[in-house]
Amino acid sequence: MSVFRHFTLLSLFAVGCSSPGGPSIDPLDDRVVAVGDPILLEVHASSPDGRELDYSFTSSNPRLGDRATLLRRPDGSGVFRWQPTALDIGSWTFDFTAEDADGGTATESIAIEVRSAIGANTIPLFQRPVGAGTAMDLTRSECVEVAIAASDQDSLQVTFTEEEPIIEGGELVQDGDMSAVWTWCPTDEQIQLRDRYLLTLSADDGNNPKAIKRYQIILRENDKDSCEGLDPLVEHVAADRSTVNDLEVEARVFDETGLRAAPLVYYATTPPADPPKLREMTQLNMVLASGDYKDGHWKATIPNPVAKAPSGTEETLYYLVVAEDNDGLGDCNHITTARYQMTVASPGGDGGLELCSACNADNQCGGPADNCLRVGVEGAAFCMQGCAGDGECPGGTVCSTAELESVEGARGRQCVPESETCLETAAACANDALETNDSRTAAQPIEAGTTRDLTLCPVGDFGGEDDWYRIELPVEATLEIAVDGAADPDIDLDLTDDSGALVSLTWDAGSRDRMSACLPSGTYFVRAFSYFAGENQYALSWSAAPGACEEEDDWWTTCWDDGDEEDDGAATARWIDLNEDVFRSDGNQICSGDDDWYELYLYEGEVLHASLGFALDGPSQDLDFHVMDAGGADLTPCSVDEPWECSDNGQSSGAGEALELTAASEGTYYLVVRGWDSAENSYDLCASLSATACP
Repeated sequence: MSVFRHFTLLSLFAVGCSSPGGPSIDPLDDRVVAVGDPILLEVHASSPDGRELDYSFTSSNPRLGDRATLLRRPDGSGVFRWQPTALDIGSWTFDFTAEDADGGTATESIAIEVRSAIGANTIPLFQRPVGAGTAMDLTRSECVEVAIAASDQDSLQVTFTEEEPIIEGGELVQDGDMSAVWTWCPTDEQIQLRDRYLLTLSADDGNNPKAIKRYQIILRENDKDSCEGLDPLVEHVAADRSTVNDLEVEARVFDETGLRAAPLVYYATTPPADPPKLREMTQLNMVLASGDYKDGHWKATIPNPVAKAPSGTEETLYYLVVAEDNDGLGDCNHITTARYQMTVASPGGDGGLELCSACNADNQCGGPADNCLRVGVEGAAFCMQGCAGDGECPGGTVCSTAELESVEGARGRQCVPESETCLETAAACANDALETNDSRTAAQPIEAGTTRDLTLCPVGDFGGEDDWYRIELPVEATLEIAVDGAADPDIDLDLTDDSGALVSLTWDAGSRDRMSACLPSGTYFVRAFSYFAGENQYALSWSAAPGACEEEDDWWTTCWDDGDEEDDGAATARWIDLNEDVFRSDGNQICSGDDDWYELYLYEGEVLHASLGFALDGPSQDLDFHVMDAGGADLTPCSVDEPWECSDNGQSSGAGEALELTAASEGTYYLVVRGWDSAENSYDLCASLSATACP
């Protein structure tokens, strides 16, 4: 990469040039951004004869180094990424070049101006919507309306825009210089596809970096009491507080199958209705402090309602902790809503928060000269430390050269981080070359086989971004799709057709999901997503086996795993307690190539009696028992390749199975339920030491 040391006045404006008969680049717009605000530009170029193009860029920024990248995507476009730091404050020229094999080139030049992100109160500030999101009760309303408002110190008007990924069907109408309304009536397909949508709004005054507001919309339906499984357990003790600082709420949330998404906190200063109307309360995301999704401690911070009030002022705060588990598909997940309240009193004085602690008022910070300053474009504020010179600032910080304005209008020089950020996660997630593919309309095509080096990046504490991919099926075929990533955070998949209708999805724990569907020829879209925040590296694979689908009237088939996944091996087997008279587990599901494992302990000579209950319409639904010892040896072998090893003891070809096994020695055994020749079926399991307990 080369760096321009000198440039003419002409290069300060967006200009483009190309070789006669060579490639051309679509026009690009100049940008104004804040320190720490990631920049992602798509560069679209074309060649008259359709030749493949290579991309490169140069910049007048002498400190850029290798901190910016320009990668070519499979669709032939280029994607430029850069997250400016405090070293990049200023205006810089970037020249983007596309070149073909004959040396023909095209260049497009733009200016990118980087401005300080500390105390940037001239950037518009969102006043509405408040909080992290809202819950829409689908039983009471078919549409959601979000009021939008902003303030701006140096402008009389801002322009509101819905940023990518845009929620299809949403409509934003600006009804004032500083106000707008966004409305959305989700379709049946959107409701079926998912229950959480992230609305991203921007406010632009035309002079400063855009302000960004992210707002999560959760679609709620009635909880199904008839669904199997237990509700999540929320443990929290409410206590009155006397403080000017914000209020940290910590709760232990336990569920035997794990949570569907991070728990939420809703709060208000008026008593909620019974049942509570969540849209009338302010929503906050909780973050995992310790533990995991099955048994974890979660935290959220509620703004102090009396932070700026005189000493002795009291306010009652009402709040809910809402947790949703992963017991089943769709509306078979269970939701726990735990209600609490506390009295918050102001003792007056300063809160004593250290530099870079989150705040919303000046008096929460360390001392009279320490102020609460906005940082970045999303309205977050943090405590800084008053200073008169660099010698007074701790390591990693510098004394601002000018007075900075606080969230309450106080001015003074402050010790600020050299990086101009207080967030540990400020470093840009190293997105893959297929970005931006955060919506179905921006889905990137992928060829059959395995696409590696993919990255699912977090979006604040809202969870992961959406990664969309396009698959073309030229003929009717059985489509197999798999994702393989780290266990944490969980990655799920769903598959839609060209109209956006849901075809299949996976909700397994972890990030090694599989799904299969028999489909007619056409265009299909795969979405990889996560409801938990964090970065995950993964690979996505797909293959298609041509052939007619068995049922013409039902052209796609999907196997839905039960809520006890992943119980696919000894390490994750479900426990059978034979100290009880009988063990029962109903409503289980076997999918193709996906065994269910159960662990038990037998003493020498003990006899295990087990039964499987399932309907049978043919061999594609036939399930069998297998018994493994602690070393993994199959004590009851049976397979398509060696069918002579099968027996009627748990491996018949009829509906239901019965197994009787005498333990040859004391130890751990595994009872495995397996589909014959990749058969799929639901089943009920019974196990006991009694010969009569399991019919």
